[in-house]
Amino acid sequence: GTPYVKGHLPAAVQYALDHPARMVVLYEDEFMLLNDGVKPVYYSLMDGRKFLPGGNVDGSDMIVPENFRIVLSANPQVRGASLPEPIASRCASTTLTVETGRDMLIDMGLDESIVAAWDALGEASLWRPQIRELRLADYWLPIDPSQATSAFLPEHCPESQREEVRNIVVGFLGGDLRKDGRLVVS
Repeated sequence: GTPYVKGHLPAAVQYALDHPARMVVLYEDEFMLLNDGVKPVYYSLMDGRKFLPGGNVDGSDMIVPENFRIVLSANPQVRGASLPEPIASRCASTTLTVETGRDMLIDMGLDESIVAAWDALGEASLWRPQIRELRLADYWLPIDPSQATSAFLPEHCPESQREEVRNIVVGFLGGDLRKDGRLVVS
């Protein structure tokens, strides 16, 4: 009794078919995280074919209109997350770099002490956490400064810099952390 539901790719193509006056773009963030069984479905579209094999509910090929585009994203500097050659060679390539800065972090509403700690790490030429870790620190700061400080020290912080990063961040946020940056659990 389960109804058949189209996946996101055929549903997006169907939307483009239903709205011919609109340009429809399907944005696939982190394309490499899609299930390996799903990726080959994209190959025919990447090769410029104008049909999606088996895209209709009855299993027949779905015609892909001119007003439909796919945009893929990947992280070229992350092992396993960049697009492999068979896919990348089928795509036009553009690299976007987002520079994180003090003003941007303040505009995001992060606590001043978190932004100051992040700034101090940059001035010391040390590793700095990503925005996701800064948001986590911002969440924890009013609840538990130790948790907020530990958010600055995720697993991918270089082991050789952990103690220096810890010392700087503790100076701004406080908290009770071991020298390696792990939480002290009592």
